[in-house]
Amino acid sequence: MKILITLFILQFSLQAKSIWVYLDLGNTIIDTRVKGDFKYFKKSQMFLNDLVANGFSVGAITNIPESFGDSHEAKLKTLKTYIQDNWKDGSFSWNSFKIIFLPLHNGELKPSEVLYLRALENAKNCPSIYISENLKEVEKAKSLGMAAYLFDFQEKQDYPEIDSLEDYILSEYQREYSKECLNN
Repeated sequence: MKILITLFILQFSLQAKSIWVYLDLGNTIIDTRVKGDFKYFKKSQMFLNDLVANGFSVGAITNIPESFGDSHEAKLKTLKTYIQDNWKDGSFSWNSFKIIFLPLHNGELKPSEVLYLRALENAKNCPSIYISENLKEVEKAKSLGMAAYLFDFQEKQDYPEIDSLEDYILSEYQREYSKECLNN
């Protein structure tokens, strides 16, 4: 059994791309419009699962206030508790995210460029996209060379199509990247 699990993990890691998909959480993945009634948007859980299944590296870039903690770890713990305390049914799954970028102080809140630059550094010269419902945040990501996608949370609630996402990212990404990132 251990051998089968090891082979599955090895096969998955060989298929994994180094293309990063960074998502905002509030009103992009999680509907946070009503306190105490947080839930996934209609298609967000499936979108996250499809990203992971298709080998994309997934991260979150989300704003939280300074009052959530003095360190990244404390802030993340407070964020997870806050979301769980306001979740309607069940719980939010954090398993899809390889990394979560949070502002360490209010001066780093999006659309400040700090979190996007950290995400670009994390991507290690590989293409990335930022998906958010906030136009200013999407425009900031684009201005820094990332591909970007505006999620319409009020109307269609559509995410980019998984089948054409890599092509979209590569056509919109405005920075140099290594072809080794495209391990298919």
